[in-house]
Amino acid sequence: MDLEQPENIVAVRIDSKTGLLASPKTKKTITEIFRKEHVPNTFSEGSNILQKKEEEITTPELIF
Repeated sequence: MDLEQPENIVAVRIDSKTGLLASPKTKKTITEIFRKEHVPNTFSEGSNILQKKEEEITTPELIF
């Protein structure tokens, strides 16, 4: 039986050290599941933290 992913649920890569969105430079990441309206909007990049617009946030991954 195939499960359908709810439209408002997304999986995103998170920096395991900071808890912020993972950037391409992030070495250790985890995948976390969020409702779209609760996805973090700040990227971690070493010691620099970058604020991003909602449309620039990582493309959600299908989890189902």
